[in-house]
Amino acid sequence: MNSANPNDLQKARAALHPYRADSESVHSQFHLSLRNRRVIAYGTDRQKVFVLGF
Repeated sequence: MNSANPNDLQKARAALHPYRADSESVHSQFHLSLRNRRVIAYGTDRQKVFVLGF
């Protein structure tokens, strides 16, 4: 059951929509920086450092 007010959802969408292109651009740059579309780090700790350091 969704109890959210439709007006609140529209306001939230309007507030967040301008940032969509920026986030897609960052995700695209991150994706293109990966060799063979994979993180070149062994182990979860190193992968986290790579992602956070990007």
